Amino acid sequence: VVGQGSGGPVAGAGVRCDMTLSVSIVSHRHGVYLPALLRRLANVSVRIERVWLIFDVAEPATLVELERTPWPFDLRCVVNTQSQSFGRNHNRAFHLECQSVGHVPHYWWILNPDVEWREDPTPSMLAAFSDPTVGLVYPEQVDVVGKPQDHERLIPTPLRVLRRMLARLAGVTVETLEQPDWVSGSCVLVRGDVYNRLGGFDERYRLYVEDVEFCLRLRLAGYILRRASNACVMHVAQRRSHRDLQHLSWHLAGFMRLWTSSTFWKYVGRTFR
Repeated sequence: VVGQGSGGPVAGAGVRCDMTLSVSIVSHRHGVYLPALLRRLANVSVRIERVWLIFDVAEPATLVELERTPWPFDLRCVVNTQSQSFGRNHNRAFHLECQSVGHVPHYWWILNPDVEWREDPTPSMLAAFSDPTVGLVYPEQVDVVGKPQDHERLIPTPLRVLRRMLARLAGVTVETLEQPDWVSGSCVLVRGDVYNRLGGFDERYRLYVEDVEFCLRLRLAGYILRRASNACVMHVAQRRSHRDLQHLSWHLAGFMRLWTSSTFWKYVGRTFR
């Protein structure tokens, strides 16, 4: 499939087949990671129906290699003709998934290309959905030496963002939370009907903060986030906004959009009243 990213989740696509699991991956020159990630997906114990791989920037050599490889799932590759936002790319994959099979997948797994695991995280992640109030499940995230990542956080108010910046400068480690307000979108498993009901990610966020906004809307809709016990992946946050002005501007723009949104103020009002 070749084309420019377009379209969001399918409104009204409420019919689903139980236990369908599809994956959404967006590559922005992450080709070096993709073969290993797809091999990991090929070896999980849960049946994966389809893997949607959107190349935000064309990577012809990687595309040819992956399409020549036999996979136990249906690999669908999309090449954008124009770079799109993180949210728009994942929403397009969801839209194409629903169009191709005529129903919403039971589970929608959003994965960054540079996520790895030693032990299959899918059984524990799926088991966490036994509670019907759980809308999104995520694993523990660690870095290459096993140190926990700060992928679970409280709502980023301006004061908290300032405190976080100062803590980072001081080398203070941020502890994980039992019930965070939001989690990193680098590896999350979402109920397909919930993703569809919420309309997916807000595509106006270019690259940062869309996962924050999505989690807040999910929680406002009455669902909870749950960390899957015994599920762990390795992911080293790139933090490009710390060293790249373009990424920094996207990050700041994301915060400004969030802080002026009705979602933010509804959530703050619910949290602090």
